[in-house]
Amino acid sequence: MSYLTGNSFRILQKRLSNSFLAVKEKFKLPEKYKGGRIERWAEFWKVLFQDYKQVADDIVNESRTKPVKTLTIFGGIGLTAYAIKTNPDETDFRNQLLTYTNDIMILNDAIRNPTADNHMKYLNACVNEGTIRRLNLIAFSIIWIGNYHPDCQLYPSQCSYLKPQYLTFYQRIVDFGIFGQWIGMLQKMKDFDINPKEWENEQ
Repeated sequence: MSYLTGNSFRILQKRLSNSFLAVKEKFKLPEKYKGGRIERWAEFWKVLFQDYKQVADDIVNESRTKPVKTLTIFGGIGLTAYAIKTNPDETDFRNQLLTYTNDIMILNDAIRNPTADNHMKYLNACVNEGTIRRLNLIAFSIIWIGNYHPDCQLYPSQCSYLKPQYLTFYQRIVDFGIFGQWIGMLQKMKDFDINPKEWENEQ
């Protein structure tokens, strides 16, 4: 297995070198352009291409000598790219909230989990009042609760001293979204069809 891996790296290196030589031969500057601005421009790109070729060689060599580190780096890059692509937005939040609300509503009050029920009622009230806010942090998002509807023009909604403060902002966060899911709702819906009070009455 190690032989195959080493052989693959050698083939990749050879191909990079051959590609560099092919480009170098193909883009030879004609004699009439030598000594002027065009030659300097061509030299700049030639040096730049050599630098990138050296970087590629270094990456191949390090990947060969440190495969675990290479897999970790590329795995992290891939995971980050996937997180960015699946970063949930406010529409995803509303859809997930609607789905979970419907799941709770079809249950009888006797078996409905009060914690999940109250949380969904609170979030729905915030949606109806227009106080839901989403903070996009590229790879993940945060849902927090504002004081007023965005279209509200009352003085308290415009005064900078009455707006959410940085030190207490964490108290307003109600959900954390990543990989296409809103984790807060997901946790609250755990055992949503089990009412602890039902078991207390039986005891």
